[in-house]
Amino acid sequence: MNEKYLIVDKRNLNDFKEKTFSGYKKKDVITTLFKSIEKNKIEEACNWITECILSGYTKIVWEKLI
Repeated sequence: MNEKYLIVDKRNLNDFKEKTFSGYKKKDVITTLFKSIEKNKIEEACNWITECILSGYTKIVWEKLI
């Protein structure tokens, strides 16, 4: 693996209860993700889903999708 692209973060999942990996509000990111999906803004949706994955929100996103 190329270490140039390795993400090293010492925070634990409890640090992401209200804020995302990049410091956005959790609620705003999830809302914006689903609005992007509804409006077929694929690139924007990819950016927001990446933010969700990095923040440990995968289960929340799957529950909303289902």
